[in-house]
Amino acid sequence: MDILEKLGLDDNQFINQQTISDLISPLSKADLLKETQALELGEFSLDNGEENTTKLAFGGDASASIQLFNSTEDDDSDDLLASSDTDAIIPFDANEPVIKYKIQLKAEGNVGTRLGDLDIGLEGDAMLEAMAYIKHSETDVLGTALVSDIKNFPSVLSLEEVAAISNGSALALETEAKLAGSLSFDFSEVFTAGLSGLAELLESDKLISVDISKGLKVSANYSFKDTYQLVIVKDNSEGYEFLVSVNKSKSSKLSASLTASIGISFSEPEVFSSALNKQLDRLVSQLVEISDEGYEKAKLWLASNQEVASLSSELRLTVDQLTSYFSIEDIPDKYQQLKNKLDEFNKKVKEAVTKEAKNKLRVSIGFEYSRIASSSTLLKARIKKEILAQNSVNGKSVFSNLVLFNPNPLIEEASSTDTSQIRVEDFLKEHMTKEEANWGISIGFGKFKIGGSDEVSKEFNVAENIDGDLKVSFNGVRGYKEVGTLGGFSDQWSVGFNPTMDDFAHGNDPKPKDFDNSFALRMQHYDKKFKSNNSEKGRMIALVDTAVCWGIINEDKFDSTFDSIWSTLTNGKKKAPITITLNLNFTPKAFELASDQWWQLMSQPGLSLQFLAKAMARALAYNSSFEARTTPAKREAAYASAWYGYLNSTLTNDPYALAIEVEHHVQPMNNVLAQYERDMRSGSLASIVKGNPATKARWRTFNDGILNYLNDYRINEYTDYRSEIRQTFNDIKAIWAQSFDVRTFGTYLNLLGSLDNEVPKYIEGNLTIDYSDSKGQKKSMVVKKV
Repeated sequence: MDILEKLGLDDNQFINQQTISDLISPLSKADLLKETQALELGEFSLDNGEENTTKLAFGGDASASIQLFNSTEDDDSDDLLASSDTDAIIPFDANEPVIKYKIQLKAEGNVGTRLGDLDIGLEGDAMLEAMAYIKHSETDVLGTALVSDIKNFPSVLSLEEVAAISNGSALALETEAKLAGSLSFDFSEVFTAGLSGLAELLESDKLISVDISKGLKVSANYSFKDTYQLVIVKDNSEGYEFLVSVNKSKSSKLSASLTASIGISFSEPEVFSSALNKQLDRLVSQLVEISDEGYEKAKLWLASNQEVASLSSELRLTVDQLTSYFSIEDIPDKYQQLKNKLDEFNKKVKEAVTKEAKNKLRVSIGFEYSRIASSSTLLKARIKKEILAQNSVNGKSVFSNLVLFNPNPLIEEASSTDTSQIRVEDFLKEHMTKEEANWGISIGFGKFKIGGSDEVSKEFNVAENIDGDLKVSFNGVRGYKEVGTLGGFSDQWSVGFNPTMDDFAHGNDPKPKDFDNSFALRMQHYDKKFKSNNSEKGRMIALVDTAVCWGIINEDKFDSTFDSIWSTLTNGKKKAPITITLNLNFTPKAFELASDQWWQLMSQPGLSLQFLAKAMARALAYNSSFEARTTPAKREAAYASAWYGYLNSTLTNDPYALAIEVEHHVQPMNNVLAQYERDMRSGSLASIVKGNPATKARWRTFNDGILNYLNDYRINEYTDYRSEIRQTFNDIKAIWAQSFDVRTFGTYLNLLGSLDNEVPKYIEGNLTIDYSDSKGQKKSMVVKKV
């Protein structure tokens, strides 16, 4: 295509209207055209003359640019040329300069209101970018090369013109609909959140207190895109003629099409890294109970590899404290081991905190929409021209389909043609659906407010390779958020059910044992005005007791752990913000180990109800007034039979009559406790049933759902994996709507260790308290499950 002819210009007229400098310089010149520069063009249009095809028009409001690549330091903003990025698809040799032309074109459909198979929801017309990467000799002069390229500009719509480009040159076509934005957050928030996930690195069941600096803001940009990208590289190096890459994505909600794979990049990574190093130093010095200055000196000495004799007595004591804390034996190379240990520790903490920061951003922007559906297709293959020229079932050539934004004919050829004609280097087809329901109510007067919101989220992600094999993941979450009460505190909880596949299921639909299954629980209490009064103390007791029920804290550590936490908090500033978080993760390994015994338990109704009754009894609220209510074990002994009677209907479901029956049940243990149950005081068995009248029915639904899922897992067979996973989630999420049931479920999972002694090793958990001290500095305490 001769663009000059279409513009009605001769060579000199075209050159004279450009504002590009150094037009007489050779392309090998080191500082030539380092930055992208505008290219002045008039209006023109082109098509390939076929019916029902795409027409490209360059209008007066469009833009064009030019950039030269003659060094590995040159950067392609579109990440297609392998200059600075060696993994990019278009090969690059610094001795053979490449000129990149980028032209924004308006695409118009000749037939109907839609443009070919462009699935970005833009009808009638759309803006596209056509790019040409044209290879030259290093002795070519810029102006001469520019005129030559424009007079012989290859049309991406013509297979013959694509085939005529020189070896190593490439053409690309891309369209994009994008929503972009940015988020910022306080670094201390990220670090304290990351610390919750670092409990396994601390190798201690001690209560950890960490000072966190505040005030540093970290920003990140994010974007959601619907794109179609076609790249064709002339490359005959491996017996083929072209290297073709197609990347297509489609979403029903433009702003959330790629929630599951958002790329996060920190705008100031050096600042983030520096702040993180500072926090790591504080973390270690406080863990080991040495001064920040002493730890800094110890680090410098370890890095210097000096002799032990150079150590002062004070520094020697600090270094020995470090070796003792990290359990390093007194051997000749113990200081080298200490240095390695600290380096490894810092590396792991950095990775975990950075991951938490990215996850925080994903979560922040991932729950905005009620329904999301997206699909994407990636194909990269080496092919011969004959494949591109072949007709497909819709009567157009494979090539014509590609420039009409339809990669399916090429995918069909890739799966059915021998490798002498086409060789697939990469292929992945993914489809994701995510459904969310959010509902709630809030009533307030003055500064007080009471209310909450319920959320259910279900996400399926199905990936398919070129052989048709599937890899599936499901993420189901049920949660509730109480947004303030007349008492001043707020709570929220969520539980997730997560069957995921690490590998593709070869030759068949996924089987139950292809999935890793896990449950993740979180309970959180948060308040911006912690008052250290009896109400808050009661909430704190309840949360620490939940940590005991979930196996995070041993029963015999309840008093000492609570006293340490409460003492620390009440010594801080009054009315300071506080967040207490409980995390429990029933990992895939725990599920695998427990599955057989769990199924045997669930298939015997009497035994499964007895097991559930134990969990419900242990999950009853702590009450220091009654010995029978102080520990999970004592609550089980006192109340398990009563809960069993309620569950198997030998006790009434009417809460008022149930209160009398429970009164008689505990009368032999304590008359005052019996009166407490008779009066249906807060935390009594009957008060729970009164507040949650569907407790029995919800747990029966849970039992049925888990039994069916465990049976599928046992026989390793699905009728329909998608519907059965969805149904299981719908059944088991019934118990996650009430706080007592969530507390019971965590207790229930912890009790599964009694079915197989190996299971508790693979149940992870931690308790984290984030607060501010009297100076307003953020701090964090962590207790991890051991």
